[in-house]
Order: sequence, then C-alpha cells, then structure tokens
Amino acid sequence: MKLLTDNKIIRASIFILSISGLIASCGIFAKKKSSSGKGSEAGEVSETEKVSDEATAKEEVTNVADSLEKVNVKVRSYQQFYATYALLLGIPSDNQTYKTAYEAVETNLPTTSSVKGFLGSHQLAAVKLASAGCDVAYDLATETERTNKFGIDYSFPDGLGSAFNTENRNLLAKTLISKLWNRDIESIGNDDPDLQTLSTFINESSTDIVPAGSDPTALQIKTVTIGACASVLASAPVSFY
Repeated sequence: MKLLTDNKIIRASIFILSISGLIASCGIFAKKKSSSGKGSEAGEVSETEKVSDEATAKEEVTNVADSLEKVNVKVRSYQQFYATYALLLGIPSDNQTYKTAYEAVETNLPTTSSVKGFLGSHQLAAVKLASAGCDVAYDLATETERTNKFGIDYSFPDGLGSAFNTENRNLLAKTLISKLWNRDIESIGNDDPDLQTLSTFINESSTDIVPAGSDPTALQIKTVTIGACASVLASAPVSFY
C-alpha cells in the first residue's frame, strides 16, 4: 500500500492558502509515480523524491509568506497551534498521543506572529501536528461521531467501493471546510474553488493508495480521511489570523 507523504499534504495545504482572499493560487501538488507508472510499495519514496518534495514545499511556503507580509496577517504561535487544533477537532489537548506529537514538533513551530518569519519547516511541523490531531480525532470517534466530524457515512451502506466517489469526496471536503474554517456549510456549493481543490486532492490520494479495481480497506479510508483533514487544518484560515 502506498502511503501519503507529509510533503504531498503540505502542497495541498499550501494550495489552499489562497482561501479567504489572502493570496492568489500559489502552486499545485503533484502525484509521484515511478517510470513504470505504478506507485511505490508500502509507502516507499526515494530519497531523491523526498529532498525534491521538501525543497519545493519550502520554496512555496516562502513565496506565500512574502505575499502575506503585504497585508495585515499574523501567524499563530506554537502554543496556539496546539490549542487551536485540539479545539477545532474536539479532542482533549492532554491526549497523550496528541501531546507526544506536539512535543516532537514544538521547536519547529512559529515562536512569533510575524508572517515574514513563517518558514517551510513551520509548515511541515504544522502538517505533522495536524495529521496527529486528525488521527486522534478519527480513532476516538464512534462511527456516528466520525460521520458527524467528516461528513461521510462510515457505515458505507453502498459498500466500501463508494467511499470516495464524487458525492462522498465533495461531502468530506465540504464538511471539513465548514467545521475547520467555520464556514456555513450551506454556502459551500459544488462549484466552490476550495471544495474543488480539496476534492481533487482526496481523489488523487485515494487513487494513489487504492489499487485500481479494488475496494479501499478500512486503513486506506482512514489514511485518505486524515490526509484531507490535515490539509485543511494546516492551511491559511487556521494558521493565520
């Protein structure tokens, strides 16, 4: 099974930085494929790909920071990231798994509110913390609570093969945007550019890790859900204020 990489989620969250009129669209994420066209096995990503991905992500974040400096926008501090993510996800801030993840990235999160000082390493740390928080939120929730948090009916009455069809991709995207960015869900139409961006990311992520012609496993469904959750949580409407 191919796993989502932190840097792929970073590029998704960077793309979504264009939300709320803060900046114009600033780069896209790309799927990594081998020369044969097949994805790597069991999350294997070459060192060359890792270095290239991280360098690209850091450069994009720097460009975003330069743009945001021109407007009156501030970035959250490390403590604010920790508290805000827990609050938005509805998880205890003292959850040991979440706390451990925070302690691992704490020194790599912003220490001041200056957007100019916001670096690629800060975005990487934010994505890792967001991923950990989304993972905890997913695991702590009952099936009904999970549906409430993420929008999809996780009992999958139409079978696992429907997990990330167009309807469910849009529902997952719409629910995350509404809950994590505090937007009225009724105002988010299927033609909303932010929903379309996130829905595309969900589709590419599921295509990456689910073999063609196969139904996704429970772990694959969780992986894609958490990737989508983290990309929204670690983006501008939450990181900046």
